[in-house]
Amino acid sequence: MLCELSLPTEVGRLSLCMAATLTIPSQIQPSLSASKVYRGAAFLAVFIAVCYVFRGTVVVYNAGEVLSRPLAAISAAAIVAAAIYVMLGGVGQPNFFGLLLLGATGASLLHCDRFDFAWPRWLGWVLLVWSIGPITLTRFHIQFRGALFRHLNRLFLWCTIASFAWWLLGLPNLGRGTYYHTGVMWQSTLLAPIAAIVAVRALCNAVFKNSHRSYVIFLIGLMTCTLAASRAALAALGAAIAAILIVRLKRDPIVAMAAALPIAAFAGFLALPMLLGDSSSSHISASLQRKGLVHSREGHWQDRLDEFRSSPWLGVGFASAWEATKGFDENSGAVETGSSYIAMLSMTGLSGIIAFGLLMSNLLRRFWVQRTRLTQEVHLQVAGMTAFWLVHLGAEGYIYASGSVLGLSFWSWMGCVHDVVHHSESSSKLAEPQVRNTVVRPVPLHRPYVRPKWQRKAS
Repeated sequence: MLCELSLPTEVGRLSLCMAATLTIPSQIQPSLSASKVYRGAAFLAVFIAVCYVFRGTVVVYNAGEVLSRPLAAISAAAIVAAAIYVMLGGVGQPNFFGLLLLGATGASLLHCDRFDFAWPRWLGWVLLVWSIGPITLTRFHIQFRGALFRHLNRLFLWCTIASFAWWLLGLPNLGRGTYYHTGVMWQSTLLAPIAAIVAVRALCNAVFKNSHRSYVIFLIGLMTCTLAASRAALAALGAAIAAILIVRLKRDPIVAMAAALPIAAFAGFLALPMLLGDSSSSHISASLQRKGLVHSREGHWQDRLDEFRSSPWLGVGFASAWEATKGFDENSGAVETGSSYIAMLSMTGLSGIIAFGLLMSNLLRRFWVQRTRLTQEVHLQVAGMTAFWLVHLGAEGYIYASGSVLGLSFWSWMGCVHDVVHHSESSSKLAEPQVRNTVVRPVPLHRPYVRPKWQRKAS
C-alpha cells in the first residue's frame, strides 16, 4: 500500500496564510457556550471524516485528479480549521511526551535533503496531531476528538457493509488490482483494516452487551477483511480478538467461549465451500499467496534500514527518503515504507521512535493505574484496539501520514484514550481526601474534666 505521506503541500501553505488567526483573543472565549462548542465540534468532525473516507473510495480513484486534488485541498483546509478551532480553548494541559514527539520529528528536518517536500508535511502532521492526538487537553479537544472518533467509525461501518454487499451481488472490482476484493474502497489494503476495526469494535460490544446485532456486524467485518486478503489486517485482527478474549476470560469464561463461536462459524464458512468445490475460498488463498510473492515488504524495509544506519539519531528527514530507492516517488515525494516502526527509524531516527515509545507507554501505564475505575467495556475496547494498532503499524507506514484515513483513525483513538484516562484521574483526585499539609488531631474519647469556677477562684 502506498503510504499517503504525499498529502499535498496545501496544508503548509494554508497554515502560513492563516497564521495570523491562530492567536485567538481571550475575550471571546467566555462567550462560547457548551452547546456552541459541541455543534462546532460535530460539524468539523463530520466534514473531516467524510472528506478523508471519501478520498479512499473507488469514486475518487476512478475520477483521477479531477476529484483527488480538490479533495486534498479541502481536507487540508479542514485540518487547519480544526487546529484553529481547538485553539479557541487555549493551551490547556499539555502532555509532555506528546510535545516531545513533536520536537523529535521537527528536529529531523535539520538533516533533510528535500526540505521542500518535508516541511509542509511535517506542519500538516503537527496540526493534525495537535487537533486530535494526545498532545494537549481542553474542552474543545475533548468534544472534537470524541465527535471525530464516533463519526469516523460510523463511516467505517457503512463502508464495510457496502463492500460486503458488493461482494454478495457479484459486482466487479473497480479499485486497484484485480486479484483482491476492494469493495467501495480504492484498494484492498485500505478496505481490510477498516473492516478489521469494525469487527474489533463490534466484538467488544457483543462480548460486553451480548448483542446479536453486534455479532452480525462482527461476522460481516471479519468476512470482508478476509475477502480483501490483507495479511497485515488479518494478523492484527487475530491479535485483537485474542486480547479481547483474554480480558473477558479473566472474568467470565462462559461468555469468552461464546465469543469464540462466531470465529469457529467463520472458519466453517471458509472450509465448507472448499469441501464442496467452490472457488471463493481458493480465490482467497490464491490472493494471499500472490501477495506473498509479489507484494513483499522486504525491499522497502531494507532501503529504509539503510537510511537509518546513515543517520541513526535524527533520521533522513520527516516524510523523506533517499532518491532512487524502492518506494520513493520523485514527482510527489511519496514514500512507501512498509512499516510505521521502520518509517520512524528511517525518517526521525532513534529520537523519533523513542519519543513515540515514551508517549505510548506513558498512556498505557496511566490506563493501567486507573483500570479499576474504568468499566469492563473500556477495558475490552482499549485491549482490542491496542493489540490491533501495535500489529498493524508494523506492516503499514501511515503513522506520519497526515493524508491517510488510517493515520487519522489511529491518532483520534490515541486522543480519546488520553481523554478517558485523564477524566478518570481527575475523578480520583476529587474523591481522595485532602490530608496533605494538615494537622490531624485525635478525637478525645471523653470530655476532659474542668474544675468549677469557685474552685478556680479559691485557688
